[in-house]
Amino acid sequence: MGEVEFAAAVAAESSRLPRGQVAAAIIAGADLDQGDTLNSVLDAMLAASDGRLRGVRNQTAWHSDPSIVTSPFPPPPGRLSDPAFRDGVKLLGERGLVLDVWAYESQLDEVVSLAEECNKTCIVIDHLGGPLSKNGRLPRPNSPWSDRVRRLADLPNVHLKISGIGLRSFGLEVEHRDRPPSSAELATVQAPFFDVLLTEFTSDRLMFGSNFPVDKGIASYTVLWNSYFRLCQGLAAEDIDNLFARTASSVYSIS
Repeated sequence: MGEVEFAAAVAAESSRLPRGQVAAAIIAGADLDQGDTLNSVLDAMLAASDGRLRGVRNQTAWHSDPSIVTSPFPPPPGRLSDPAFRDGVKLLGERGLVLDVWAYESQLDEVVSLAEECNKTCIVIDHLGGPLSKNGRLPRPNSPWSDRVRRLADLPNVHLKISGIGLRSFGLEVEHRDRPPSSAELATVQAPFFDVLLTEFTSDRLMFGSNFPVDKGIASYTVLWNSYFRLCQGLAAEDIDNLFARTASSVYSIS
């Protein structure tokens, strides 16, 4: 509740600025496995957000290898398959709210099952679907990641966010270099994955996003977004509009 109140206050303040509003939509942190009390929590968050609440994200990224884990407070294993959690996801759909999911590629089979069972809920997969580094190198796009992504793309209630390149699970290992990566280098790293996603999902189910402040460990905010502009070279104007704005506006009901 405190985070929702803070984000809503920032949104209200920004609306008075000449360059427009930030935080037009808020994704909250309500525990989806809390059963009957979830409805009242969502009601309270909707009121505190001044109508900006659009969905919920929980801690769901879990891996048995501690060198891969990206959160200081990882969830218990199996949350994505927990019946109580899935009941909460279904409730989000009933209320017209979105579920954001951060999961490693090793969990995407669980995410497929979740999306199939909760097919009335719009689900946004964060951070490219969580491809994992192998020996310090990003996996090739023809790895099991791509097979699982294709299965997700077959489900119409699933969208995907191109983000999170700064997470150590991606394996860039650039934090000790003399210079951070350029936007061209970041675009080159992401391009093979972007190409697979664009083919499978199409631009109207994809959106660019940042993962700041985590991404700040490898690049500035400007460099990150410039890498996205580079990824879009040669795309049609409609695809670019979808990736940078229209998909997110549609999924999160931002006017």
